[in-house]
Amino acid sequence: MKVYEYGTENAKTMLMFQCSAEPSWIFFPAAEEMAKDFHVFFAAADGHNPEEKSTFESVEKYVDDAVSYKKKIPMLVSYVVFSFGCTGPVLPMWFMQKQYIANLQARGKSAEYIDAMFKNMTTGTFFICVAAIIILGTIGGLFGQAMLKKHFKKAGIV
Repeated sequence: MKVYEYGTENAKTMLMFQCSAEPSWIFFPAAEEMAKDFHVFFAAADGHNPEEKSTFESVEKYVDDAVSYKKKIPMLVSYVVFSFGCTGPVLPMWFMQKQYIANLQARGKSAEYIDAMFKNMTTGTFFICVAAIIILGTIGGLFGQAMLKKHFKKAGIV
C-alpha cells in the first residue's frame, strides 16, 4: 500500500481510500481538491497504479488477509468493508458539495438539475446509507456463510 499526502499545511485531517477496483490516479484530482481544506492522506492499494510493478490488490484484500474464511465474524466484517467499495464516487456529493456543484455548473447543468440532485443529500441520508450498507452487507455476508456451509462444507470442498 502506498500513501499519498496532500495539503500538509491544513489543520483538519482526512483519510481517503479508493474504491475497490478503480486505479489510484482516478482519485488524485479529488484528493487535490480536498487538500484545499484538509490535510489528506490517500491510501492506494497495491497494483492500482500503472507505473508500479506490483500485484493488484484491494482494500478488502488487506482486511481479508488478516482473517480466514473459517473465522465467521472477521470474514463477515471483511465483507461489510467490501460492501462500502462503491461509495467512493458518491461521497464527494456529501463532503464536497460546493466543489461538486461548481463542477456541475461549469459543465452547464441547470439550477433545477442541481437542486434536484442535492435535494436529498443531507447528513441524515448519509447516515441512512451507511446504516443500510452495514445492515444489508451483514445480511449478505450471513447468507454467503450459510451457502458456504450448505454447499461447500457438506461436499467436503472447504
